Amino acid sequence: MKDKETEVLLLLLSDNHGQSLPPTLEELILMSHTHPTPLEGPQQLGTLTPTQLLTGAASETPGILIHAGDLTRWGSRKNLREFAENLGKYKNLHKIVIAGNHDFCFQKHPEESRRILSDAGIIYLEDEAIELYGIKFYGIPWTPQFGNWAFMGTENFLAHRWWSVPIGTDVLISHGPPRGILDLTQDGDHAGSISHRHVVRSIRPKLNVFGHIHETYGHERHFGTDYINACLVNFQYEMVNKPVIYNLEVTCKY
Repeated sequence: MKDKETEVLLLLLSDNHGQSLPPTLEELILMSHTHPTPLEGPQQLGTLTPTQLLTGAASETPGILIHAGDLTRWGSRKNLREFAENLGKYKNLHKIVIAGNHDFCFQKHPEESRRILSDAGIIYLEDEAIELYGIKFYGIPWTPQFGNWAFMGTENFLAHRWWSVPIGTDVLISHGPPRGILDLTQDGDHAGSISHRHVVRSIRPKLNVFGHIHETYGHERHFGTDYINACLVNFQYEMVNKPVIYNLEVTCKY
């Protein structure tokens, strides 16, 4: 094993709600934009294009796709299989996903739902960590309670989940936002979790990617952490937003 300073591209998305993604990875990349500079045509990052980096072409470090939940419309296993088949076509790319509040199948049929994803080469995290190329990822699906949805709880319940996030996490993948950051609903309410905010301020990951609140797609940076709401759909569940290509500088292990 040896260390090497490099740039890894993360392809960030969330909340497609069962709607189809492009059939090829190249098409998905072309509809994306880089952070913080918009991607226009074959823009170069170093000597390689985003397509070359994310597909592993001419690059030692494959790209990593991250989906922050609401993979399905109503949480059916049929919808999950369609999602897995869609994402499984994106070759030469690590794929990490978490569940969202629409994804009931992971609570009702956890083993089968995990198997559907793993059979397609997709990594599923639920209050779990994984390390790839020296980058420490942690996935957590829980959001504050409203209505009768999956993976929700009171702030007291959520605090126990959030304080389990390990120190040293580089990329935090959560379904919902922290309180006060890209969490404003169309009714003017802040829908993020208070304990989420406390924990992320404490551990200070490089990136916290999430979705859930369709109205606040975008990016903010606070105290050294980038916060990206990567929702693909708007409040009307229309696929109007672009996936985000995020450039993460890390020390990779080979």
